[in-house]
Amino acid sequence: LVMTAGRAGLLGACAGVAVWIALALVFRLDRDDPWPFVRRHFRKVVYGVATASVLTLFALVAIGTSLDIRHHHQNTYLHTWVFTFNVRQPLDQIVKGRFSNWQTAALMFQDHPIFGIGIGRVFRLFANYNRLVGGAPEGARFSAHNTFLNVAAEMGIVGLLAFLTLLGVAFGVAIRTLRRAAGAAGAGGLGGAGGAAAGNRGVIWMLV
Repeated sequence: LVMTAGRAGLLGACAGVAVWIALALVFRLDRDDPWPFVRRHFRKVVYGVATASVLTLFALVAIGTSLDIRHHHQNTYLHTWVFTFNVRQPLDQIVKGRFSNWQTAALMFQDHPIFGIGIGRVFRLFANYNRLVGGAPEGARFSAHNTFLNVAAEMGIVGLLAFLTLLGVAFGVAIRTLRRAAGAAGAGGLGGAGGAAAGNRGVIWMLV
């Protein structure tokens, strides 16, 4: 995930870890963990990592902006990330034309709002719709680069509601599992919560 320089995937992974840690703090799972180190230092480590992350973000913005790294300068993994935090350039350049992709998918959804244009057809019809928006090379075929917009364009409001329902059920089951782990005597704190979630096949299959 890191070496592919997939910024969205890495950001999503970090967001997922952050949500898990936030839920652990909310349900105070660290207070019930059998390991003394976790009980004593988990929150300190979390706050330290959060502080370091904020400082790193500011440093990347300062470096990227001062060096003015542009898209055509990207020839290393480090350049890709420094380019991302260069605030001198327009936002659409930072996200590499994603706004154009999103507008194109939105047009598809606007034309076929109920059942969409069909599974797999965003890629096939991208060039036709993008001519109305611009921002992509002539004849280019891209996805929406946004799962929700892609689902809406391909399957319409019906498919989007089904997809959101699936996500809602999955997160609901995951949160209930954490609550049971937090409330059970001797649940084992963070380890117990992770074990309970791993043992719940419904959570695993819905998240997959």
